[in-house]
Amino acid sequence: MQGFIKKHPFRFDKLIKEWPLQYKYIQKYVAAKLGINYKYYQAYELEITMPTLQNFLKIALFYDIFLDYLIDSKKY
Repeated sequence: MQGFIKKHPFRFDKLIKEWPLQYKYIQKYVAAKLGINYKYYQAYELEITMPTLQNFLKIALFYDIFLDYLIDSKKY
């Protein structure tokens, strides 16, 4: 799976780093709100792994965005 993130067309890798800065959240806060382990959230930001579908949904709900906004870089 590693290396997949560098080649995918998703916008998630950019957004997962920008949003906490924009909202002045720290990784541990967002991870706690999502109900996931901090290490998983950190791995998303470091582009080591991608979230599960369930965690994609949690992230979309947390930031109040549509799920397709996370994955379709050309639509928006």
